[in-house]
Amino acid sequence: MAVTKVTEPTTTTEGPPAPAPAFTPSTIVQALADVSAAVGSVGKDSTAPAKIGGYAFRGIDAVVNACAGPLRDHGVVVIPEVLAVERITTQARSGGGGMMNVYVTTRFTFHGPAGDSLACTVLGEAADAGDKATSKAQSVALRVALLQVLMLPTDEPDPDTQNYEREATQPTQGRTQAAAQRQPNVQAAVAPETHVARFWDTFGTLTHDQQTWVRNNWPQGYPDDPNRMTVAQAAVALELLGTVPPA
Repeated sequence: MAVTKVTEPTTTTEGPPAPAPAFTPSTIVQALADVSAAVGSVGKDSTAPAKIGGYAFRGIDAVVNACAGPLRDHGVVVIPEVLAVERITTQARSGGGGMMNVYVTTRFTFHGPAGDSLACTVLGEAADAGDKATSKAQSVALRVALLQVLMLPTDEPDPDTQNYEREATQPTQGRTQAAAQRQPNVQAAVAPETHVARFWDTFGTLTHDQQTWVRNNWPQGYPDDPNRMTVAQAAVALELLGTVPPA
């Protein structure tokens, strides 16, 4: 009689499944790079009314709309902090009511999904005949921050392709006292920037006697060092230079 050998089935003992790789959130630098790639460029897709020139412009809505989705998708939150606000009132060019000019210095902190952050500080400037100048300036600051931090292409012409010639300063009589007495409404000073450079450029065109006259008629209460002037103070100082007597 034939005997058939029966083979017992082999039992394989398996351990618990391997754990899934731990999720590592992106750093803020990587997240911003991903947001920039997702946004691409933001061009000037809006047109101003014909009565004010009909020029093409890039509004804050266009920039925010382009960036909001990718920022959310990559877990980036933007927190603004106003560091300084400066307000001055000027006369409208058309001769109507006054215009409120507002300059804001704002720090924007970009918080990433990993909990780290990066911050940038930008300036925003706007004018309005009503009560919207401050909000406009803040919108401008946000637009600048998004464009610069994300390095978004804007198809702007190179500034070096344009050349400007400075017009000679024409003395204007009867404004010295008004320039000296007017006190700008300044809530906080901003760092010396272009406004100080403009003052020194104009001041450098004066003769020694004219420069002495400016020093003797310097508005009371202004800083002794012109490099510490705020934007509003520099505007008044430039107006003062327009009253310098002829050489």
